[in-house]
Amino acid sequence: ELHLRYPEHSSGPLADRRTNIRTWFHDKYYDRLRSGWPEFMTAFAALAARIAREHMGEREIIFQREPTLRVVVPWNSTGPFHTDAEYNHPAKSLNFILAVTPMFDSNTIVCESRPGARDLRQIAMRPGDVFQFNGMECLHGALVNTTGVTRVSIDFRLLRIADYDPN
Repeated sequence: ELHLRYPEHSSGPLADRRTNIRTWFHDKYYDRLRSGWPEFMTAFAALAARIAREHMGEREIIFQREPTLRVVVPWNSTGPFHTDAEYNHPAKSLNFILAVTPMFDSNTIVCESRPGARDLRQIAMRPGDVFQFNGMECLHGALVNTTGVTRVSIDFRLLRIADYDPN
């Protein structure tokens, strides 16, 4: 209910590629990240290592330095549908979403099952769930949140060391 607690920061134009991570909520999060926040960064590194080990069979992994915060207040979205190739992310990176709040109906991610399938589906998640998908090639995004509740999630990417290209 962040939109009720901080109503002055919960309205504005519909999110686009520029504004979807440039809100008051994001400023607070990224300011904290950049000041250190060892508890969060230690927990994030442990999560990345656990996913790498238990689900990818990797002993080491390259992970996104600053996980992306998503705060989707009612009547907004995270921006347009896209593939991460449009943003020049590493070609073989894998996308993950960690639900902080329940994600359902129009306040969750919508993505296709495989590249080019155009079978867009909403992914319901409970707090603590982690969803992996091929964001590089699969179309994904969010609808306008009409649920009346704020969605909070953390997105991040992992890359196998063997897939790292320094160029």
